[in-house]
Amino acid sequence: MFFANKGYKLDRAFVKSISSIALPMMMAQLINSSVNLIDNIMVGQLGGFAIGGVASANRYFYLGLAVIMGVSNGTAIFIAQFYGAKRQNKVQESFRLSVIVTLVLLLPVMLAAILFPDTIIRFFNKAPGLLPAGRAYLPIVGIALIPQGLSFCTQSAMRAVGDTRTPLKIAIVTVLTNVVFNYLLIFGHMGFPRLEVAGAAAGTLIARIVELILTLGVAHKSNYYFTTRIRDMFKISRDIVKEVSAKSFPLTINELFYGSAMAMIFKLYATRGTDVMAAMTILGTNSDLFFIIYSGLAAATFVVVSQPLGANKLDEARANGYKMLRFSSYLSVIFASLMFISSFIVPEFYLVAPEVKSMAATFVRIYSVFYLVYTTNVQCFYTVRSGGDTKSSMIMDSGFFWLVNIPIVAMAAYWTDWSIYWVFLIGQFVDVFKMILALYLVKCEGWVKNLTVACSDDLPEGDNQELLSE
Repeated sequence: MFFANKGYKLDRAFVKSISSIALPMMMAQLINSSVNLIDNIMVGQLGGFAIGGVASANRYFYLGLAVIMGVSNGTAIFIAQFYGAKRQNKVQESFRLSVIVTLVLLLPVMLAAILFPDTIIRFFNKAPGLLPAGRAYLPIVGIALIPQGLSFCTQSAMRAVGDTRTPLKIAIVTVLTNVVFNYLLIFGHMGFPRLEVAGAAAGTLIARIVELILTLGVAHKSNYYFTTRIRDMFKISRDIVKEVSAKSFPLTINELFYGSAMAMIFKLYATRGTDVMAAMTILGTNSDLFFIIYSGLAAATFVVVSQPLGANKLDEARANGYKMLRFSSYLSVIFASLMFISSFIVPEFYLVAPEVKSMAATFVRIYSVFYLVYTTNVQCFYTVRSGGDTKSSMIMDSGFFWLVNIPIVAMAAYWTDWSIYWVFLIGQFVDVFKMILALYLVKCEGWVKNLTVACSDDLPEGDNQELLSE
């Protein structure tokens, strides 16, 4: 492998340690993905236009999720590093900043979903049959972004300090709530009104509200290292705003560009017809079941790389970063095999045309072939992000997507009459070149640095000097 000459071998203690961190997070993501699968199967009973309209709406909401992930993951770097340095007031200030910025950025996304649903749906596909479903779904799920954002910020902070079990427990309750209310409201069971697509959106909103109540309740009761009082929410020092913003802003922009790139790719694939949109929805839901390792790898990287960096244990963090890359590659082989097998099973649950099922199954098999490439790219991103190397993060993520992936797929979509299979395959093959770039950027080691020394106003002068000298 690329890092074989580094000598960073996996040992049983390391694998056991990261597994205890990653597995609860992976289970939480598996539960969420399973519910998304069930949701889509339920909506799929309403027809191809319903699933296509919801798919278009969800592509827009990926932009909202991008805001949440960008802010939360950016601040989580500092939360993890300050936690490793045992500096509680800076952990709290970083958490406060993530909550405020997330709310400010999500408000316009929510308002656009409420006020301009038709415009958003038409951007992805102008088929008139998609509008009723999208119009019913967008405004309600738009409101759900706010409680979802607050929950994500808090749970991201939990994971940054090493607690992945609590988010798992909350996820179990949340997804059960979602499934129950979707079943009741989509089809009108047990005396509830039959709301169809609007019922799916209402079920999501109810589940997100329940999730927020549970998350805030647990955070208050458990008194985490980042727990803060509401009246102190705006007590954030200037150095934290400066340093966290310097790292979080590029990550947020990266997530927004990445989210918009995913929406654009979806639009390009959709040039081959509405059947493609339905097949892509099945692909996305099915693949999410196997992309759960990414959330686990992210949580583990925060603990075994970011926290040692914050404690100024640079050699340990460096070794752990390379070990995580090796571990992720081994794990990806297992998940790729399972994904390939799932292509013969999952599409059959949908009440769609046979050609849509066949198309979705082929997409899943192509994904499984490139799974090692995706996983390597993702773990490289997590590694460089752990040390705040936002420049490399943007280059290997949204930068590559907009400058390479999208132009190549756009040329294939608009300048040729190739089938969707060839267009899709080209879009995935480009990621091989991205992997080469990502591995190079990791090897440059711009991520091996302690970010906490820039925010040292609360340390005694002697401690400052010691950290800076190291």
